[in-house]
Amino acid sequence: MSARSRRLRIAYVTASDARDRRAWSGTHYSISEALERHCGDVSHIGPLMSRVSHWLRLADRASRRLSGRRYNVAHSLLLSARYARLIEARLRQQPYDVIFAAVASTEIARLRTRIPIVYLSDGTFALLHDYYPWLTNLSVVSVWEGHRIERAAIAKARVLLYSTDWAARSAIQDYGAAAERIHVIPYGANLTEPPTSEEVGSRKRGAVIRLLFLGADWERKGGPIAVDTLRALQKRNVRVELTICGCTPPDATPIEGVRVIPFLDKRDEAKRRQFRQLLLDADLLLVPTRADCSPIVFCEASAYGLPVVTTDTGGVSGLVRDGQNGLLLPLSAGGDEYAERIQELLRAEGRYEALSRASRAAFEETLNWDAWGRRVARVLDSVL
Repeated sequence: MSARSRRLRIAYVTASDARDRRAWSGTHYSISEALERHCGDVSHIGPLMSRVSHWLRLADRASRRLSGRRYNVAHSLLLSARYARLIEARLRQQPYDVIFAAVASTEIARLRTRIPIVYLSDGTFALLHDYYPWLTNLSVVSVWEGHRIERAAIAKARVLLYSTDWAARSAIQDYGAAAERIHVIPYGANLTEPPTSEEVGSRKRGAVIRLLFLGADWERKGGPIAVDTLRALQKRNVRVELTICGCTPPDATPIEGVRVIPFLDKRDEAKRRQFRQLLLDADLLLVPTRADCSPIVFCEASAYGLPVVTTDTGGVSGLVRDGQNGLLLPLSAGGDEYAERIQELLRAEGRYEALSRASRAAFEETLNWDAWGRRVARVLDSVL
């Protein structure tokens, strides 16, 4: 029976609980829901719990004390072997047509199965090692295991789904992945109720420029540069405000023009409405990120027609096009450079409105989970 004559039976494999909206900032939940709508019936092979993790954390502590280097528990061959046994046992409980492994290299690296595997990721170990803070200063053994797990996961997969060309190139260049197995499909916005085009079309800039910083990791997301940008604009006599949402700056000293909202749990209806209003009220999303793969918050900003001002690093340029739906600055740029680009944008008549329209168009055409699901369905039909 062909894939088109009945719905696919999909085993969604991940160590975390994909049904929990908090897992991977809600992206697991959004992916599994999109697969259910467009591709087939999804069964969750997770969460996966193993006592091995406890011993590996002890190994990490010992490694830090003895050598000053981290042991990366998440990319451990021992953990991978344990995950494989757990997954194999659950796969035997019912028949499946395909395994969908989302950011699950460790889960599938040592998996023994004849079921076709689709491996989805927004980066590779080669890209993330010494890029993200938690993957820096790793022990030699940990680096070796990380590469071996990534290579094995890529080799086992019949289909490789990446969110950006940045990640796809690494799979080919660093791990020898066959280009014909790779498909680049951007992620969508994790929004249960995106705004209507009418709401977005009514966006108007006021006399005060409202900047919005969204991020849980103050340093990695470039929080200090966002504050420097505010101060640089104030020195240029620009009336400006900055709302920081998702974290609290380590310096408790109040800053003129800054409002801090430490955390908004979008599972709470009132907090979700507040988050929605923040995006509707803002003029620019300012996130001068230091390291990122495919920030979902940029997809969410696009849904609101909110131009993004950010850094050309990692996979960011796959979501934000400089001068089209936002502004991309080099990693070396500081607050003065950000302020200069923002002021140039605001001075050019009609340019802000054009960026806002392009941002919403990007959401409607590609940066939503239904668009992602339809493209994945076509890939699965052609391959399976």
